[in-house]
Amino acid sequence: MTSNDDHLKLLHLGSVKDIYQHSSPDQLLFRFSDRYSIFDWGEMPDAIPEKGKALADMGHQFLSYFNSIGIPTHYIGRGPLPTDLIVKSVAVPRGDLQSIQAAYTKKPIDTLVPLEVIYRFGVPKGSSLLRKFKTENDWKAAGFDRAYQEGEDFSFVKFDVTTKLEKLDRPLSATEAQTLAGLSEQEWNKLLLFTKSIALELQAVFAKTGIKLWDGKLEFAFIQGQEKGSRDFMLVDSIGLDEIRLTFDGKTLSKELLRQYYITTPWYEALNQAKSTAPDDFKNFCMEKLNEKPIKLPAAVLKHLSSVYTLAGKMIFENSQIKLELLKVNLSKALEQLT
Repeated sequence: MTSNDDHLKLLHLGSVKDIYQHSSPDQLLFRFSDRYSIFDWGEMPDAIPEKGKALADMGHQFLSYFNSIGIPTHYIGRGPLPTDLIVKSVAVPRGDLQSIQAAYTKKPIDTLVPLEVIYRFGVPKGSSLLRKFKTENDWKAAGFDRAYQEGEDFSFVKFDVTTKLEKLDRPLSATEAQTLAGLSEQEWNKLLLFTKSIALELQAVFAKTGIKLWDGKLEFAFIQGQEKGSRDFMLVDSIGLDEIRLTFDGKTLSKELLRQYYITTPWYEALNQAKSTAPDDFKNFCMEKLNEKPIKLPAAVLKHLSSVYTLAGKMIFENSQIKLELLKVNLSKALEQLT
């Protein structure tokens, strides 16, 4: 931090961004770093230059846009550094599963929804659906009309829900999600509709620049509804290449690039073994018992990843057709170097 940040109190040192209490008690400051995390490992051994600024720029663009079209978010504005965003603070219940669930039975507002909602438009390369569903019956049991192959689009938006306040993302059924978050049936349907409206808006924004959105995840907070005693939702966290899966000119664009790089290393196989053997302490088990940890990325790979984050961020909301075409050419070149 700089000397101008003396008033900031560090609340959470994350693998990707750090969260500070801002000078106003109802505001937080998100400071995005060049660090990255994949497969729930936490901070990896490298940093991607300029990634933090690119993510802050994207978050600012998307959240400002949503605020402007009437989709409520927690976004307030930029912070003192180019990597900063200032957001409204919301309460986050802590403790074991029982105490967290008890907190949500009280129907709180200005509080984090303890769920991540995943939306899916299709089956991109690396989709977890391809690993989970081996037969057509598997697909149909999960609510699909048929089996799908890599590269296919759905005729609808598919939703999955996982836990947010647990160490590992745990898949939930609709009933489990409603119970954990204290959601009425009406609120549950409202949450899914809100997710769908955001996902479709994101899809349209990306499509304008030739980028295809496949899936992503969103986080929310409860806010006061228009009617007395009712609750609505606002979008929280941020939106950037780390929360969505994209392709451009048929090439992977987003953090999936990192997943595809590491999935070929011995560490990835050991990590999966560690998660199944010691889910509560998989990281230490992987390093100490299986003697595996993530390798450092080559300098050339880091350079091109940096270009991907920076160029994609500039492209998304570019209005000049001439500049947009130049950004597309440069982004395509950077992606070519990573495939």
